Order: sequence, then structure tokens, then C-alpha cells
Amino acid sequence: MELKNFFVQDDQGNKLPGAECYLYQRGTESPAPGAVKANGAPLDFPFTSDSDGLVQLAAPNGLYDLRVTSIGRDYRIQLQFNDVSESIESAQAAAHRAEVAQDAAQLSAGIYDDIATGLLPENTLPGQYFSVPSSKSSEYLILYKNELGAAIEVKRYPSESYVTSLLNNQVKFSTDLIRTQTIIVQNLAFA
Repeated sequence: MELKNFFVQDDQGNKLPGAECYLYQRGTESPAPGAVKANGAPLDFPFTSDSDGLVQLAAPNGLYDLRVTSIGRDYRIQLQFNDVSESIESAQAAAHRAEVAQDAAQLSAGIYDDIATGLLPENTLPGQYFSVPSSKSSEYLILYKNELGAAIEVKRYPSESYVTSLLNNQVKFSTDLIRTQTIIVQNLAFA
């Protein structure tokens, strides 16, 4: 939820302490569900501005109307609450799910001993994917797409042993680098 801060004012721009406020769903007189105070406590209706005319509230993502009433004054402000971090997290999660689903679908399309077997009409049709084990020790599978009877390489998947060796080499390199830096620092200290 996004937290918003407002200073309610009269038509001259003077602050309105103690003004009664309502948060409605856009275009209605229905109170906004889930609206809370800055401290997270549920928002009572009506709620009032403080002694400086400050109103602080948060609401779920959506469109709302803030109604402000005071002596001789009654106006509405259209608001949009949009917690961008929620939208970003949701989009990232959806993208990750899509990538996982794509990889799973492509890998489950079929693993064949060789490209020729993968291209047989009974195994894949044009536009479908298939995989063939790689002959390289650094790879596990090669993903192909059947493009009108031709195997077009899409992606190569690394083998577990290759990934493990890369990680071990990185750890060894980092350890060696730290030792070298420590020796240099020690030599500078004695210089």
C-alpha cells in the first residue's frame, strides 16, 4: 500500500485543522476498504486532519476520492494509490513463472538420440521443440525448434558438472585473490 500525505486547505490556501475527511471508492459514496492510518491502524470514517491540516493515509492500489468537509467547505480530490514495489514484485514473479514454464514446456517436448530422430514427423511437427543430448561434457542438452523440417538451435543447457566446476574455480580464484591482497597489505605494512 502507498502512504499519502495531504494538507487540507480552504479556498484561500489556509490549513484546515480538524476537517472531516472520507476516502471513497472512485465515483461512489462507499468507504475505501482496507484504508489505514500512517501507523497501520484501520482508518475510521470520518477521520480528521491534525492541527496543521495534515492527513496521512494508505490504501490498496486503486482509484479513490478523498472528500474534505469543514465549515462552509466541501470538496473532493481524485487520488490514485499505487505501491510501485508491489507492481514490480508482481511483474517479476510473473516473468519468472513464465520463464520456468517455457523451459519446462520446451524440455518436456521430447528428448531424442539425435537431430534426425527429433525431426521425424511422428516426433515433432513444424514449430515444435525437441532436445538432443550434447556430446560436450560441459553441456547436458541442446534445445532445437523444428522449422519446416530443419532443426534450428535455440538454447544449450550446461551440465551439472560444468556448473559445479565453474563455481569451484570462482571460489578458488576469490580465495587466491584475497591471499594475494593480504600479502600485499602485509608487505606494505613492513615497508
